[in-house]
Amino acid sequence: MMKICPVVTGKKKIFASRRLQFVFFSKLLHSTLRLTDDSIMSHLLLAMSGGVDSSVAASLLLEQGHTVSGVYMRHSLQIRPQDCEDAQKTADLLGVPLHVVDIDEPFQEIVDSFCKDYLAGRTPNPCALCNRKIKFGRLLEFADSIGTDGLATGHYVRLGSFENGLPALCQARDWSKDQSYLLYGINPPALSRLHFPLGNLLKSQVREKAKQLGLPFSEKKDSQEICFVEPHRHVELIRQRNPLANTSGHFVSTDGKILGKHDGYEQFTIGQRKGMKVGFGQRVFVVRIDAQTKNVVIGNCDDLAVRELVANEANWFMPQNVGKPFRCDVKIRYRNEPSPAEVVLNADNGFHVRFDAPKHGVAPGQIAVCYLNGRVLGGGTILTCKSK
Repeated sequence: MMKICPVVTGKKKIFASRRLQFVFFSKLLHSTLRLTDDSIMSHLLLAMSGGVDSSVAASLLLEQGHTVSGVYMRHSLQIRPQDCEDAQKTADLLGVPLHVVDIDEPFQEIVDSFCKDYLAGRTPNPCALCNRKIKFGRLLEFADSIGTDGLATGHYVRLGSFENGLPALCQARDWSKDQSYLLYGINPPALSRLHFPLGNLLKSQVREKAKQLGLPFSEKKDSQEICFVEPHRHVELIRQRNPLANTSGHFVSTDGKILGKHDGYEQFTIGQRKGMKVGFGQRVFVVRIDAQTKNVVIGNCDDLAVRELVANEANWFMPQNVGKPFRCDVKIRYRNEPSPAEVVLNADNGFHVRFDAPKHGVAPGQIAVCYLNGRVLGGGTILTCKSK
């Protein structure tokens, strides 16, 4: 259960002059702004992280005539606790109330799943899971509980529709910041209640907007992908939470020859080249991780080539027919480009992907997301893959 925490008290006087300037600017804009049918004014709950994106999202929603209430999600594993204070400062400046909610209980489940996947030899994507279960699950429930009409976030993604009229999740204008891959798991009926005001903006435009409005932290660095552990320290977290796990084993070649020892396979992911602490005399990559034998299979770049994969736990915005192949582009990592493929759904909420050309770095535990003309058809968790 999410608990409502006392609202953080901000030093409002510090921002009084800027707030008055913003309110005057907003009222002047609202008096001349003509809203389209897709921009009906409503009361929205906005997820505020204390960063530039959510701060600008708040100002844009106010300019569009919406009533905005902010919410900051707090948990015990935060590595940047000052973000809560930053969110309050922005809320004070813009004149919106800020709720602080405790999500520690459901968030611990996300972290436990993260550790469990690594110990099973997979490479998890905790952000996608958090988006599905907390940001667009629990948080939408919280929005209902306080009587708002919908939920908004600072994600770089757009909303549109399919040819049959169903709402669609679409890639952002700024492809370098597009986050549609991480939002594949949103419950489809929820799309009609969501707002993404940054979807049509470039990141440079967002920072410029923050400067123009006098918002604090206009040059603040973007938050990292994993919010609960410092970069390159996930192994330490896994071992702290699983002190009895014995994951040490051997590096082996693709033909089974033992090449050396490692002190824990949770340190590795498919496609990894550095950090093996063993000299192999040539450029090698992690090709496969076997949690049962504790072996980490090492090979060359060609050994990474994958032509097919199977995914499960699928979520579809555009329903597809089981057993009927269809063409689309499939993305297998957040930073990768989608690649042409043929996809076939199976009867147990999974799907099979066959790429037109071999893909490198396909990792069980990551997400496979299907796109067509910039719209997310659906996606699921990669279960297995097959070499070329």
